[in-house]
Amino acid sequence: SSSSRILICEVSGHEIGVLVDKVSKVCLLSRAHLEPAPEQLLQNSELLEAIYKDNQQFIHLLNLEKTLNLEPKRKEVG
Repeated sequence: SSSSRILICEVSGHEIGVLVDKVSKVCLLSRAHLEPAPEQLLQNSELLEAIYKDNQQFIHLLNLEKTLNLEPKRKEVG
């Protein structure tokens, strides 16, 4: 659709494009506001990496390495 976007990410040494339905906002997140995912959420999804908390806003951050089942890229010998 016209609102679809491709997000370019680097995950485990791989540059990948992720197609998403919509991007509503792009922002920089402070590491000071990142918290580990609560245990009760991890029971339902090992794909959750952390939660961003700031005022009344909560953002769930996915672990793309696990979500996409990527292994770290090996350095080429040469």
